[in-house]
Amino acid sequence: MSLTKGLVASLVFLVWDILISYEAEVEHIWPKPRTSAFKWLYLYLRYFNLLVQIWHQIAVPYLTNGGDHASWCGAWYIYAVAISQVSISAIEVILAVRVFALFNKSYRIACLLAILLTAEILTMAVNAFYTIPEIQPSDSCILVDPPEQIVNYSAVLFVTQSVLLGLMAFKHTSALRSGYGRTPLVSVLIRDGSVVYIIVLVFAVALAASSKLQDKRTIAMFFWLISTSSVIGCRLIINTQKLLATAGQRKRPHSEVAIFTSEIDMSYNVA
Repeated sequence: MSLTKGLVASLVFLVWDILISYEAEVEHIWPKPRTSAFKWLYLYLRYFNLLVQIWHQIAVPYLTNGGDHASWCGAWYIYAVAISQVSISAIEVILAVRVFALFNKSYRIACLLAILLTAEILTMAVNAFYTIPEIQPSDSCILVDPPEQIVNYSAVLFVTQSVLLGLMAFKHTSALRSGYGRTPLVSVLIRDGSVVYIIVLVFAVALAASSKLQDKRTIAMFFWLISTSSVIGCRLIINTQKLLATAGQRKRPHSEVAIFTSEIDMSYNVA
């Protein structure tokens, strides 16, 4: 019963956020050109995740109806791992682009971020490769003991998020010394990065704790991850677009703020 409630609640939460942010979506996302990678990333996070959550309302009751679904378990585990990682990576790509722009598109920063994101994806892939075959098939593919290797992934996830936030904080300090660190754009970037860090940290700790306690209800985190990643990712993109629109109206040509804003704008419209 608690699993069903969590499943429905996560969908309701996502639908609620779609409704309250729809006006901002129409204003800041729809007018963007088809070549905008972040327009498509927004649409993926918003509407693909919505379709996934709707499908879960059908798939999960079917897999937990008491029938023999052991043959489906492997496919379900692979699906859950893939969707989870794509959702997390989408948020990290948005944050990485922000950091990349903050450092004036530094090649070294780009390499560092690419290594971090790749290491995280590889950790998830390796864990899945070794743990999924070891999971004992059962009538229900949903309520199973989580593998202890999840702790390894949680640690890598924590490192990735810490580096992203640390780079933002470092650049924020440099911007303060230069006199434009208190601008709304920089403040929003730091605020958003901190909020995402806290949410992901809580998720990573909860995931690791559930793994150690062998709590079969850990799967509920998967459903909430899908909705939460959609909300976080879409709001990161909308918040940046709002600030870019405001800064574009107020900035002075050739000022430090203008150059800084242009870097963010170019990164968010890269094809």
